[in-house]
Amino acid sequence: MANHNVVATIVVLFIDGLPLASFNSVIGAYTVAVTPESKMGAVTTASTAPGIFLMRMGIFFAGFGFDQWGVTSSMAILTVVAVVATVLIFLCAPLRDTPLLTDLVE
Repeated sequence: MANHNVVATIVVLFIDGLPLASFNSVIGAYTVAVTPESKMGAVTTASTAPGIFLMRMGIFFAGFGFDQWGVTSSMAILTVVAVVATVLIFLCAPLRDTPLLTDLVE
């Protein structure tokens, strides 16, 4: 089942991407402001690792998945993958104990 409204998809993705840089800056500033230095590595890892993995999955599903399986199925699969990735990061102690850059330099 193909996505027949390509123009609408492009417009929505473009509009959705406009505020992304601002949101990321605000989230980063907030994280630095409220996170104790001893927990900064854990918080940074927990907030970025799922996104790094999911970025590649998103590209695959937005291209191949939307075209072959439809938007609903692709988004459902991405949702499950996102939840699993977040839970794994939450439960994986070595990732939560990632040292700060200053610890590596010392």
